[in-house]
Amino acid sequence: KAEPQDIIEKYNVTVEPLEDGSLDIEYSFLWKAIDETEELTWVDIGMANSMFTVYEDSVSGNIKEYTEIYEDGYTGVRLDFKRGYKGGENIRFSFKVNQEYMLCKDLDSYFYEFVPCWFNSTPVENYEFKWKKTDYIDEADGAKLKRDFHIWSGSLDCGEYEVLQVSYDLDAFKDVEVVEYEPFITNDEYSEHCRKVVDYWNEHGARSILGTDHPTEKGGEE
Repeated sequence: KAEPQDIIEKYNVTVEPLEDGSLDIEYSFLWKAIDETEELTWVDIGMANSMFTVYEDSVSGNIKEYTEIYEDGYTGVRLDFKRGYKGGENIRFSFKVNQEYMLCKDLDSYFYEFVPCWFNSTPVENYEFKWKKTDYIDEADGAKLKRDFHIWSGSLDCGEYEVLQVSYDLDAFKDVEVVEYEPFITNDEYSEHCRKVVDYWNEHGARSILGTDHPTEKGGEE
């Protein structure tokens, strides 16, 4: 197992839903570059989907420029620092985005499922993800309520993540656009899911998956 070149000592995310159903999300990091030979000059932070806008006045002063990334299904923000960091140096930086197309709805509630960016090769020593409290929240799954926020906290090993699920009663939003809910799944989990489907298909055959009595218009795809 390769040693990480960086460590995230503190990772803070603050989420505030707006009346239109979009989310204002502030990201803040205390990031340590531990590589002695190669400087850390930039990072990229994954976004929930491509419908985001960076608040330009929120970008911290030690960031030279930022670039929005849309590549092969990945969306994020690349942050280039004004100088390089290495050998145990820390850099504290932050920025804020407005994230659209996040609000979902079922028969009983509005809800969000949001997974803050995770890092496959960089561990997180301490994280705190905060969601703005309102009287309309029915449940914030797994969070602790402290003052004005529902809070998830802990540490994350490389590749680990936290799923934030928050539901609201039906009076929380009026005349807002909602999106169809798709359960969160990582690329690795999707690949494993596809492998299991293929294995099942090979073992049992297409007839047992699609069925012979109840054909589907989708041709068996779910």
